[in-house]
Amino acid sequence: MSDRSFLNWPFFEDKHRTLALELENWAKSELTEYSSAPANVDLACQELVLKLADGGWLDYCVTNKYGGKNPNLDVRKSQQIGNGGEGFKMAMATLDIFRSTVGAAALGFARHALHEALNRAKSRQMFGAPMSKLQLIQAKLGDMSLDIDASALLIYRAAWTKDKGAERITKEAAMSKLFATEAAQRVIDEAVQIFGGSGVVSGFAVEQLYREIRALRIYEGASEVQKLIIAAQTIKENK
Repeated sequence: MSDRSFLNWPFFEDKHRTLALELENWAKSELTEYSSAPANVDLACQELVLKLADGGWLDYCVTNKYGGKNPNLDVRKSQQIGNGGEGFKMAMATLDIFRSTVGAAALGFARHALHEALNRAKSRQMFGAPMSKLQLIQAKLGDMSLDIDASALLIYRAAWTKDKGAERITKEAAMSKLFATEAAQRVIDEAVQIFGGSGVVSGFAVEQLYREIRALRIYEGASEVQKLIIAAQTIKENK
């Protein structure tokens, strides 16, 4: 990841920055075989989960008491969320979390696309100079960077608000999901444009990203649904 300045934003503490660095170093060392699309995605996912477990990264899903790294995880009946018979209501509430994580996935896609585009623009020679010297390319890169940081702020706001104890983050989650997925589509499309013909050739990262980003604008509520949710919450707040 070329830009890590977001780790200095006030949403994060030193422990988060340390964890991010440790995870990145581990991924560089242990996940080298995932630099290209695997032939068998299901098998690759199974292998990845095993690697995460062996690396100790799943320990955050287990309490300290049982050898994990999470001090607050408690699954006793006394810690039941909501009341009996309210399962569907609670299930719908979990969309607040899932929509934020879909936005976070889209953010990762966009950051990857920008990284690839920057490398391409700096290394590709056009008219006797790197492509990155062309103002139209610079404008594209500027828009991509703007979309990425705006997405990150919306996603981190939603996650931070939930971490601080908010019961629901319906509006924040919908905003983060809508903007981040739509922005990622724009960023990746621009990355493909910068790559030119190579951008649609199988085996190039931006080609794979271009195919994979489309679904994120649909599941956990399509973009059109998110707009309705945001509008409903805005009207509700301004009665």
